[in-house]
Amino acid sequence: MMEDIQSKELTFRLSKCRATPNLYRAKCLSGSDNLVGYATFKLKESCVVLYKIWVKPKYREMHIGKTLLAIMEDFAKENRVFRVEGKFYPSTDGVRRFYEKCGYDVPNKEKSWENYDRDWTLSKDLRRATDLTTERTIER
Repeated sequence: MMEDIQSKELTFRLSKCRATPNLYRAKCLSGSDNLVGYATFKLKESCVVLYKIWVKPKYREMHIGKTLLAIMEDFAKENRVFRVEGKFYPSTDGVRRFYEKCGYDVPNKEKSWENYDRDWTLSKDLRRATDLTTERTIER
């Protein structure tokens, strides 16, 4: 029987990873603490580095990824850091479009895999960015 994901209550949590200094994870949980999605990032002095964002396929198109990025961005601003950087794997055009919709600068798709470190970098200046904040419950 297919579960109705539209009716699930989602909870967002931000936590510090114990093993690595300044590494954080924003998580989205449904119902009985089932992991639906997460974003892992590191807080540095000059920027926040986004390492990974992932949402279960059946929960995509519900703005969970956007909300996870908003939690990360709010946390960065609370800590007086106003830049996000990271690498992304353009497995589909949807990945690039997702970051673009969230206000990130991403390279066009003609970039080469030979120059991955330079060409596939995403970034966002939080001082001039539009707020991604949506209504959500965050537990810390």
